[in-house]
Amino acid sequence: MKRTMLRFFAVGFFLSGLAWAQEDAPEHGVARISLIDGDVSVRRGDSGEWVAAAVNGPLVVGDSLVTGAGARAEIQFDYANMLRLSSDTEVRISQLENGRAQVQVARGTTMLSVLRDSQVEIEVDTPNVAVRPVQQGMYRIGVSPDGQSEVTVRDGEAEVSTPSGAERVRAGSTMLVRGPATDPLFQVARAAAPDSWDRWNEDRDRSLERSGSYQYVSPDITGADDLDSYGRWVNVPPYGWVWSPNGTAADWAPYRYGRWTWLDWYGWSWVSYDPWGWAPYHYGRWFYGARYGWCWFPGPMHERHYWRPALVAFFGFGRGGGVGLGFGSLGWVPLAPYEPYYPWYGRRYYGGYNRTTVVFNNTNMSSVFRNARVANGVSGMGAHEFVSGRTPGAIRVTEGSLVRGPIPATPVGDSLRYTDRQVRASSVPRGQPATFYSRRQAPAVQRIPFEQQRRGMEQVVQRSFGASPTVQSRPGVAAGAPSSSGWRRLDQPGSAPADRSSSSWRQFGDAPTSRAPASPPARPTNPGNWQAYPRGASASRSEGIRINPPIVRARSATYESRPSVSRAPQSAPRSSGSGGGGSHGSSGGSSSSNSGGHSGRSR
Repeated sequence: MKRTMLRFFAVGFFLSGLAWAQEDAPEHGVARISLIDGDVSVRRGDSGEWVAAAVNGPLVVGDSLVTGAGARAEIQFDYANMLRLSSDTEVRISQLENGRAQVQVARGTTMLSVLRDSQVEIEVDTPNVAVRPVQQGMYRIGVSPDGQSEVTVRDGEAEVSTPSGAERVRAGSTMLVRGPATDPLFQVARAAAPDSWDRWNEDRDRSLERSGSYQYVSPDITGADDLDSYGRWVNVPPYGWVWSPNGTAADWAPYRYGRWTWLDWYGWSWVSYDPWGWAPYHYGRWFYGARYGWCWFPGPMHERHYWRPALVAFFGFGRGGGVGLGFGSLGWVPLAPYEPYYPWYGRRYYGGYNRTTVVFNNTNMSSVFRNARVANGVSGMGAHEFVSGRTPGAIRVTEGSLVRGPIPATPVGDSLRYTDRQVRASSVPRGQPATFYSRRQAPAVQRIPFEQQRRGMEQVVQRSFGASPTVQSRPGVAAGAPSSSGWRRLDQPGSAPADRSSSSWRQFGDAPTSRAPASPPARPTNPGNWQAYPRGASASRSEGIRINPPIVRARSATYESRPSVSRAPQSAPRSSGSGGGGSHGSSGGSSSSNSGGHSGRSR
């Protein structure tokens, strides 16, 4: 009988894992702010609020990143594709999902670096063209104040598209495009000599290419390039190669040096202040070893990994901290390898409507979670400090109320911030183009505005903690979980038309006189070299062509949360094994077999 019950519980765990795996949504991709220098700001797409940017800050569809005077920044989309922003530059993410990313450049200068082979299709849109790299390389893309686009290929090859056709731009060439997206004119010439912006990007690429971490980590996992500089890879049975950080304080533990921030769709998400703190907090698991201390296990190399806002278990203790707070304090413990992961986000929870928090009272934390047995392994803080984004500390707790489902903490305005730094008014742009051109229309993302999410979470807390509790029957759980008597559910502006005065301007369909001047200048400036995109065969390469309108549609408070977006196919089948990043997978990003840096890059 005992053996039969154990089998029953094991099957229950497996089936619950399949259900929770459905919360991983490849269409809800997350990019990383991987570098900032100077005044950099983020406009949150779900609230419209401006917040100061920070390294390891997450970006989702609809978010904008802006650099001030003399500032620079970098966005990592996956292990292969990075977009860097120069001074006085503004970009907006218009699509971010498994296998595809799309960015709009409103003004300024960017550099798209395709560092490694990848299955991800990435596109950079301006008010009048769409730029798609066709191989590894470095692609400088800028938009001037008058709406003119400039595309320089330092290395590689790019396809530059308009509604009427596409042109290839090869390494060492620059294309200038002016006029509206419906009828632009262009000229191509030899690129100017590299300047300080180009050289800085080359140095950054070389630094990333020196990393050897991707020989131990799946290419699904973003941000592993940073690990070599801050720790070491060691072989620890039975996990194999794991990473251990250098120079941590005696009381350091995972998920302690940082803050919790509220992220659209994902809810409470961890923003680490550790410079390497992206991959080890959004993929894989942590454990403590007597020889090496805290170690991060990235999970199997050939298993699908999804991005998660954090891989922890939450619990509460103390009386409710006020309106919208279910407990006086909240704590969390990092999940060890192979411990089950229960998300608090996804379709069933987005917006918080008609949902309740499940609480398992009097849980002996150390009997359920291995990392709770480690001295200083559990972190926590008061509920008010949690929602305000304060830095947590170590806590000692033997029992708590284990939480599954929505975390009973309603976000406030400060919950949207990545850092305590303030946004400078001078860095907030006054306006941007109303439309951008794209080769393929980005799917509309159904979004619940932040204020409605906040109200929804407040209702969850009121519904869960404002009524009499009812005892819930015990689900299948691992050995060491609390007895059934302890499980409770608490109830219920576009560009101006081009000037055609010069007889050398070309319209679409005109035969080109030449690809570039016979004696090309260092930078194309001769108005006699402007030409129009050829119509016909080349246009067929740009399928799904249209002008891109705003992509985010607000949803009413009564709308049942289920985003209507197209899902790209997964690049690799899901393995039946369990491991880092949770036994149910780990991150959205492409799965590529090439884990090293590319060779043969000329600079």
